Amino acid sequence: MTDPSVPHLTIDECFGALHEGHARIRPATWAALADAVASSRVIAARYRRFDGTERDYLIEPLRLVAHRGNWYALARKRPGGELRAFALSRFGSATPTGETFVTPKGFDWRKASKDAFGIGLGIKPVNVRLLFSKTIATAITERVWHPTQRIWKRRDGSVELQMRAAPTIELVRWILSWTPDARVLAPRGLRGRISRHLSASNTGSHTIRGRP
Repeated sequence: MTDPSVPHLTIDECFGALHEGHARIRPATWAALADAVASSRVIAARYRRFDGTERDYLIEPLRLVAHRGNWYALARKRPGGELRAFALSRFGSATPTGETFVTPKGFDWRKASKDAFGIGLGIKPVNVRLLFSKTIATAITERVWHPTQRIWKRRDGSVELQMRAAPTIELVRWILSWTPDARVLAPRGLRGRISRHLSASNTGSHTIRGRP
């Protein structure tokens, strides 16, 4: 039993949350995409890509997923049927075409996104090896960054992180956020991408390109 002589604090008095940046999503976009998922409706979308260019897409929205202050539609593109993640904040328009689609039997969005680092989908995973300096070793080892990760501590205090993940733009941005205390050991292609971004940054022209 609760002791009435002991002050009982409310949840609001015990816990708090700091503000995090969040995306602005138009109500019309919410309504159109939520209905499309619930009713299996094909959407004609005007969409702004990561690099700012706009494109028209025909998509089959399968699930809405929250990720780091934004909501994403996991959807198949037409034609081709590739699964991609579309940020709801980047829809210029989302118009039902009047056509419906059949959801793939046994579709599991968690399985479909298991190899992604972040929300990027449709990119083949690779074996990633990263080396972090002793300075940030604690910050790296205290979190689960990817479900496949394995971490080893070296004698000099640095740590090596291995995982099998898609080399998405989010992975590139994450690695860059830890520089100069992070180094890519493998694969060579990812190491080259990091080097090019660092070189561009040093010359005052830092551009990061991504997929939708």
